[in-house]
Amino acid sequence: MINSKILYATIAILAIAIIGGGVTYYYVTKTRPVVQTQQNLNSTQNTTTATNCIPAGGSYGAPLTAADLCCSGLVEQPRTSSPSGTTGICVKPAMPIKNQTSGWKTYTNNELGIYFQYPRAWGNPLVSPLAGTPTITEITFSSVNDLSSGKDAVLVFYGTTYSKTASRNTTFSEAVSQTIQTYKTLESNDNVTIDGKAGVKLQGILNFPPAYNGISVLVPTGSQDNIFAAQEWSDPSLSVNFDNFNRFVQTIKFTK
Repeated sequence: MINSKILYATIAILAIAIIGGGVTYYYVTKTRPVVQTQQNLNSTQNTTTATNCIPAGGSYGAPLTAADLCCSGLVEQPRTSSPSGTTGICVKPAMPIKNQTSGWKTYTNNELGIYFQYPRAWGNPLVSPLAGTPTITEITFSSVNDLSSGKDAVLVFYGTTYSKTASRNTTFSEAVSQTIQTYKTLESNDNVTIDGKAGVKLQGILNFPPAYNGISVLVPTGSQDNIFAAQEWSDPSLSVNFDNFNRFVQTIKFTK
């Protein structure tokens, strides 16, 4: 016959096991959905935050900050600031400006007092007195001085021109008027600043065949009769030639 104490102990153990299993089942089945629901809620909240961010060009107001509002990849551009906060718009970060003269060569002429950078494709600078006008120094480039083959020519003139008619040097305004006469159609006549000096930039269709386009930049240096002039003549379809010329002009420095 089974000892009654052993029997009671066995029944007690079984009861504890049944009760413990029930508690475990209740906890697993009742609390798991709560955890999943909280996870789903967090996911929904994160998605809402991401989709509610301010896009490029969108404005924000005080006291909120752009860090809370601007979409990914955008930055704050403040408009006004006050004790209550900052207002502004969300914008794309500015792209770094590329060096548009990277790889160019440098020319320095201490005697003339001139410095500039130029594309390697132009070849070597060729310096000589201008034919018939020894008071003007002419600088051409070995690879861009023949319109018949290269469809591109760049010329630089620096010095003074004597006017026999006026018995004096040509003034800057007279030089500009004479240059205008080389254009069949003058499309623009603008002021320009080169190395802090005010000059003139002309652009249009040239007189001589085959009707190339031209750009002329003239700047008085020192006195009004000492003139720097640079010209580009090119086939109008070759826009890169004019782009390079405009960059070249902006590198010019007068060292005297």
